[in-house]
Amino acid sequence: MMVVVAVTGIVCAYAFHRDLLSLYNKYCEREAAVQRLRQSVREAQALEDDLSRRVDGLDHDAVEMEAAIRRNKELIREGETIYRVELPPEIGAGGTARSQ
Repeated sequence: MMVVVAVTGIVCAYAFHRDLLSLYNKYCEREAAVQRLRQSVREAQALEDDLSRRVDGLDHDAVEMEAAIRRNKELIREGETIYRVELPPEIGAGGTARSQ
């Protein structure tokens, strides 16, 4: 019985001296951060796959290719008229009035 008490005391003293609880908490925090990063990587890979499919689709659809080029490069055809609509300064982008 004395051996069990002595071993328990030594283990507790060692854990207290090495601050094992704090190290374990840091480990758990880092593990959670790693999981968040892995989720971000999965989301980025899904986005990349989606964009790759869209780019591959442009190779086979001339109308969509033209629309994407015109959208990204802000190009117009000869004779087209472009209308730009700007919101008054008192209305925000969400369509709600700004309070001052």
